[in-house]
Amino acid sequence: MKTKDLCQLFDLPRSAVRFYRNASLFSLQQDENGYFHYEVEEIAALYEVLKHRRKHDLSLEAITQRLKNQSNHSDNEEMINLFQNQIDALEQEIQTLRRKQQGIKQSLTYQKLIQSAYNQIQYVEDCDGLSYIKESEFHDHLPALHELLESDLSYQSLVFSYEELEKETFRPTYAIGITHHNQNRAKLASSFPHCIAPHQRGLRFILALSSLQQLDSAVFVPVQEYIREHHLKVTEEVTSIILKTESIPSYRFVVLFRFIVADKEPDKAG
Repeated sequence: MKTKDLCQLFDLPRSAVRFYRNASLFSLQQDENGYFHYEVEEIAALYEVLKHRRKHDLSLEAITQRLKNQSNHSDNEEMINLFQNQIDALEQEIQTLRRKQQGIKQSLTYQKLIQSAYNQIQYVEDCDGLSYIKESEFHDHLPALHELLESDLSYQSLVFSYEELEKETFRPTYAIGITHHNQNRAKLASSFPHCIAPHQRGLRFILALSSLQQLDSAVFVPVQEYIREHHLKVTEEVTSIILKTESIPSYRFVVLFRFIVADKEPDKAG
């Protein structure tokens, strides 16, 4: 994905992308024409930052102007305004810390989930998130994507067909998944129907991956064996939720994969 496409997807000016790039959020190489190209890891990292920072009501320009104004105050009235601005800024920081606290609590919940379910195959009754927009569909659904990215009811996802596991390695599709806990979200999600039927069930399987670019089918062998031993069949594309993204000291992603299954019909004897 080029810089122009990234700006359009996240509704960002080029200066903002450049700011995050200069802040070493990305580790990018330029092609022979000097263009930067963003892969799944970079999209995931930027998504994670924006998900938290967009809750603050300050643009990069506003922050720059605020610092400039603070350095120019000299008389008493301006000092009063400066102190008031500092109080407002502290109030904003308090709200930010509270939001960070909520984020840490959420991370703790995820970590407990990972601890109890890592590399185990479990049935799940809650199969929200089977609606999603693939990367190839981003440009066709930009208004819906912008709405989703501003909410907490969307997540990053990798999608692939179960048949891909027949290959040694394969490249999944990057997508934005949609959960719908209320009617408005359900209406939006209905535009991307990937729904679970009453006779279907979900299997979850959590893995720690070093890359989202290419998956090794060998790590899914336990799921394949479980499905075969329990006489199940996979009925939908495999979806996922990226629970946690780490970039230091190296990229590491904790991903919950969902396999939607149904009972396989018994072979009929001739």
